[in-house]
Amino acid sequence: MRVLLAGASGAIGRHLVPRLKAAGHEVTGITRVPGSLQSAGIREVVADVLDRPALLAALDGIKADAVIHQLTALSKTPTTLRDMRPTNRLRAEGTSALIAAARKVGAKKFVAASFFGVYGLTDHGRAPLVESAPITEPGDRADPVQTALLSLEEQVRAFGGVCLRFGLFYDSADRRVSPVSRTWDGVLPMLNIADAAGATVRALAKYKPGTVYNIADEQSMSYRSREIARAQASHVRPPTELPDRVLRLAAPFGSLLLTRTSISLDTTKARTELGWIPEFPSLLETLGVAAPVASEVVFPLEAPRGNAAPAEGEFDFERDPVFRADQEIVSVPEPEPEPEPELEAVAEPEPEPEPEPELEAVAEPEPEPEPEPEADAEPVTEPDATFPRAPARPAADAQPKPRTRTVKHPKAPAPLARSADVFQDVDDAIARIGVWHED
Repeated sequence: MRVLLAGASGAIGRHLVPRLKAAGHEVTGITRVPGSLQSAGIREVVADVLDRPALLAALDGIKADAVIHQLTALSKTPTTLRDMRPTNRLRAEGTSALIAAARKVGAKKFVAASFFGVYGLTDHGRAPLVESAPITEPGDRADPVQTALLSLEEQVRAFGGVCLRFGLFYDSADRRVSPVSRTWDGVLPMLNIADAAGATVRALAKYKPGTVYNIADEQSMSYRSREIARAQASHVRPPTELPDRVLRLAAPFGSLLLTRTSISLDTTKARTELGWIPEFPSLLETLGVAAPVASEVVFPLEAPRGNAAPAEGEFDFERDPVFRADQEIVSVPEPEPEPEPELEAVAEPEPEPEPEPELEAVAEPEPEPEPEPEADAEPVTEPDATFPRAPARPAADAQPKPRTRTVKHPKAPAPLARSADVFQDVDDAIARIGVWHED
């Protein structure tokens, strides 16, 4: 069968292409990136599904018996409604363009991927829902997502196609752990991506026009239990538990699943009419871990750090990441504090006073008398270089007086009238300099 596949390079497409080829189908993939399907070994058509004229022009000369719609724009886990806008367009406008493409290439079969959110992201209880269960009317924050899903299914069923309502995807190789709600414990349908691809191949082989099928594994579980199991399989810390109001602020769309949605899907119809049996019956069996019961899980306050072996009765996170109800929790008594030793008072000897050193009396040299000035020369009075003694500190209520000092200026020498007097002054100066140098 010639199959035109939209979404060949996506998460499901990478599992779907090998299965279609193994079933003997000739696959042509639609992609926006040239060469992205070369490694898959299929023919590619480069076009944007949301550009209807360009898509139809790119399909000139191509014939197909079936069209498979597996398009999403979810490169990462969506947290806000804005993250869902591109996928909503692909489910509404993209479906319309692909139906037009199916008519152009002559396809009579059309298989599209839907999502359990079409029932409404609210509390449906734990009883499994069949395909004919009433759908909650849109009218809250999830309205754009549910409206896009309803548009996809109405268009596909009007064409005579088949819709597959998938559960919440998980990949065997992806074991990242995300935060969970502290209180909500509603269940969600789980589905391995490889089983989603297998169900698509079975729907193509056992085609029944205008039919809807629930596709999920055998065990629904709460999101909390899912993340605990993934943490246990990956030997990492248990998921962080957050209040619902924090999750709503951090992830307005993702919190709809984590804080208020509870849905379980009945897959009897798919097993009976399509002969589909999941290759991975449950997430727990896929991961190879025991079923953690959220209400019975006991988390340690703190896991040991480093490579040191835990003490007796201490939590060993590497070997047993989650305590379960069937395990015996050993309580370790707190050690009694050791008594502090009594200290004896010891009298320290008083240090003997050190003898004061004797000071030797040193006779100060008497100053040499200055030479008397000559009779003719007028004596020069040197300035008094001493400062007066500081006055006593005034009382607290007294006003401080400014401190002053008295400087005596030398008298100016008398003018020299005769040349003989000049020579005499020079001789006196030389003699005075010689005395200073000797000092």
